[in-house]
Amino acid sequence: MKKILQLLPILLLIYWGCEEEAEPDTTPPTVTITYPQSGATVYEIATITCISSDNDGVEKVELWVNGVSTGLTDETEPYSFNWNTVTLNNGSYTITVRSYDASGNTTDSDPIILTVNNTGSYPTAVAVTSVSYDTTQMTVQWEQSIVADFMYYKVLYSDTESGDRETLAIYTDKTITSHSITEFDPLIENWFWVQITDTLGLSSIGSGMTNEIDSPPNPSVLYPINFYDGQISWSQNNDDDFFSYKLYESPSEDMSNKTLVYETSERLDTNYVVNGNSEDKYYQITSEDVWGLQSISNIEFGDYFVELWGVFYSVEYTTYLDLNDDNQLTGEIPSEIGNLTNLINLDLGNNQFTGSIPPEIGNLTNLTSLYLGDNQLTGSIPPEIGNLTNLTTLYLSFNQLTGEIPSEIGNLTNLTHLYLSYNLLSGIIPDEICNQADSSPDLGNNQLCPPYPSCIEDYVGEQDLINCDGVVELWGEYYSIENTTELDLSNSGFTGEIPPEIGNLTNLIYLNLGWNELTGSIPPEIGNLTNLNDLWLYGNELTGSIPPEIGNLTNLIDLNLYNNQLTGSIPFEIGNLTNLTVLKLYENQLTGSIPSEIGNLSNLNRLLLNDNQLTGEIPESICDLNIVWSNGFVFNITNNQLCPPYPSCMAAYKGIQDTSDCP
Repeated sequence: MKKILQLLPILLLIYWGCEEEAEPDTTPPTVTITYPQSGATVYEIATITCISSDNDGVEKVELWVNGVSTGLTDETEPYSFNWNTVTLNNGSYTITVRSYDASGNTTDSDPIILTVNNTGSYPTAVAVTSVSYDTTQMTVQWEQSIVADFMYYKVLYSDTESGDRETLAIYTDKTITSHSITEFDPLIENWFWVQITDTLGLSSIGSGMTNEIDSPPNPSVLYPINFYDGQISWSQNNDDDFFSYKLYESPSEDMSNKTLVYETSERLDTNYVVNGNSEDKYYQITSEDVWGLQSISNIEFGDYFVELWGVFYSVEYTTYLDLNDDNQLTGEIPSEIGNLTNLINLDLGNNQFTGSIPPEIGNLTNLTSLYLGDNQLTGSIPPEIGNLTNLTTLYLSFNQLTGEIPSEIGNLTNLTHLYLSYNLLSGIIPDEICNQADSSPDLGNNQLCPPYPSCIEDYVGEQDLINCDGVVELWGEYYSIENTTELDLSNSGFTGEIPPEIGNLTNLIYLNLGWNELTGSIPPEIGNLTNLNDLWLYGNELTGSIPPEIGNLTNLIDLNLYNNQLTGSIPFEIGNLTNLTVLKLYENQLTGSIPSEIGNLSNLNRLLLNDNQLTGEIPESICDLNIVWSNGFVFNITNNQLCPPYPSCMAAYKGIQDTSDCP
């Protein structure tokens, strides 16, 4: 007996060694691309879905393009890929999906052909509007981008229009629309462009511009700006090719016997002290450039002058007055400035002026440019500003102006640039603003109230609407009842309940509150938004039942309430939404049966009710829907408690159902 026991381990080893080895798994998986269909056109981020199965389980699926792996894989059902087409050239691509099982077997799907076309996705290009220069720098200016998903500007440069382009600078701030260069030769041709790139990486280059000059320009005309206490002063020549000033004196107005009394090649030397009595003398100033061209200005002692900030300015000859950032001038703008009626350009910006804009500014009817911005001006915009009918540029931004925009602004029909932002302007914008040539004025950061004139409603910018009628406050922001048609507040970190006041925004077409931390129930007032096409409340912590008032939204096309904690049954009123194409209620805690009225949704092509607690039998009317039942991407009711018998149209696709409580 003892010997038998000693032999037992050996006998067992012999027995095990004789056992046949397990058969290896050689059955490959199956895989089929379900979306999109072959021949479809895609752009930007394209979603590709597939179904795959295997006798021993699918390990992963992998996306291949033109026979090369993209590296995109998915290991869990439903299988899908987000294919980024932005970096690809427009054209046709062969798409396959490779499925892998746990034993290393693989299968490639039947290929489909997709056409990539990102032409309409490229951002709107911006053009270079000017290339200017003075003695210190060359400045390239361009249009401001209107692209919502703006990422950056890139300033490009080349020696020739068709030459290779180099990058000069990159700006990520959309409001920056100029770039300065300090080392340059204005007589050498330079070409400049601006490339705009969006957040997807798509880029566009607008029309460029050169600084090339075809022929030497005439030097700037000089004007006497000061003539008192025996001293003559004149405007400065800022031309790059400046050579000299010359001052002549004559006893006669025709300057026939003129004598050169002063000459200088110093650009900043613009003063001369007159010797003796000047009342019976006449003077002439010339400015000469490197080509020998001259500009000539005559001065008669006794011309009428206006004293401003300690300096006398000629009424007749002063056409350009630039005191921008000039010694940080303070106090009020004197009313006497209105006497300089030949002014064409007036720039008092970037000083410390206080008080109101004098109404006498309306006397300057020859003005084409008026800059009073970046000061501390208060009071209202004087209606007399409507007299300046030659204005092309009006810049009043960055002050503390109050009151309403005067209707007289509509008289400025030649205005191409209007800047009123960063003030305290309030009230209604007058419809007369549409008379201007400027179709995109800068009005942001005021307290201007809706409704806004239709011609500029896209350019009103951010407004503090706290004192306005006809607005709704949502999470600390104010929205116009009349003008708010789209509201995307997804991924904003909002908490608390959806305020019932949202139902006052009756012109809404699109509402997205997805992926926040909202709690509480869906307010029944949501049913007031009868113009809605899209309602997305997914990815929150909403509780309670779906309000029956949702049946009022008969224009709805897309309803997404998934990934919440909604309870109760699906209201039968959902059958009123006959325009609905997408209904996503999955990953909630919905109970009760699927209402038979769901069969009314004849346009529905996507229905996802999975991962709820729905019970009872599925109504036969579900077969009236326009659904591809085999496509798990567009139809899914798995993980519920739905009972047989199941409608024949989708019986094979019912997924996993807990039927323990079924009769």
